[in-house]
Amino acid sequence: MPELHFRVDGEPMSGSIFDFCVYVFNNAKKLIENGTGPYLYLPKLHSYEEAELWNEILNAAEDFLKLPRGTIKVKFFLGQKSIFFLILYLNVTVLVEHILLIYEIEEVLYVLRDHIVGLNCGRWDYIFSYIKAFRNLPRFLTPNRSEIRMTTPFMRNYAHFVIKICHQRGAHAMGGMAAQIPIKTDSEENVKALNAVKEVSKNRKNFLIYFSILRIKLEKLLKVMMELGSLIQVLSV
Repeated sequence: MPELHFRVDGEPMSGSIFDFCVYVFNNAKKLIENGTGPYLYLPKLHSYEEAELWNEILNAAEDFLKLPRGTIKVKFFLGQKSIFFLILYLNVTVLVEHILLIYEIEEVLYVLRDHIVGLNCGRWDYIFSYIKAFRNLPRFLTPNRSEIRMTTPFMRNYAHFVIKICHQRGAHAMGGMAAQIPIKTDSEENVKALNAVKEVSKNRKNFLIYFSILRIKLEKLLKVMMELGSLIQVLSV
């Protein structure tokens, strides 16, 4: 999508690149001074060539801001009694939400190797891309989108493949936001919501699932991570 309010040499420019530049220029150094950093999602990618373009953009931003190259991803250091996060400058998570991209996720991890934290499954966009890509092929006909679950074979294979490749390549595999949220005022509906989240995470060891409202306290999450030793473990598919 073009940026409607800014032109370069009289020509419109990419809205996503414009937003990235404005955000990083105004916030990166201050965030780093505060012990954190700018965290970015890269959505809607269709191929690793787009990831290569973003890698060049990230490198150019680092050079302009005089940030060191190759130190721009999150690394986890787990000790026996505590866990330390080394957060260095820019870090990126790529959303795998298009049927074409699933075949190139190893290439994506490689070209963004200096920046990438992990891959994220984008359930609804992935289903839409599947329907759009195969809309003229009757053998790929799907039921109503609301009836497609993460346990549906092609969706289960999609999630398992993302996890498998991430763990083979030392990246973090993340699930998308669960549409269901805890409902404190209705115990019956709350059980339904929790069961739906369990369905999404079924048979997906160390696959992070996000609630719209996060109920788990940070201390509990860190405790689980300490018990596991690492969130990056090979999943048998």
